[in-house]
Amino acid sequence: TPLSRVAPRIASLEALRAFAALAVLLGHALDYSQIRHDLARSLAFGADLFFVLSGYIVALSASRAASPLDFLRRRALRLLPLYYTVTLLEALRHPSQ
Repeated sequence: TPLSRVAPRIASLEALRAFAALAVLLGHALDYSQIRHDLARSLAFGADLFFVLSGYIVALSASRAASPLDFLRRRALRLLPLYYTVTLLEALRHPSQ
């Protein structure tokens, strides 16, 4: 897509989404380490916040796309390479499954 059609990002929402993702990561790290299980559970709000913000950002991005097909094409080009890379790495890591 041309740079002129790229929508500006909403910095405050991106920052809040990053904070939510960090809360999720920290919660998982603490939960797995069994250091502070109660703190890990209290950080679970990060997942809810992340998904709500991501849904809003994706909907906003879809509304700004030239067409639904253009939106889907851009999402696929962004997400599928990582999906297939992780799937391949996991298949190599667990070959017997």
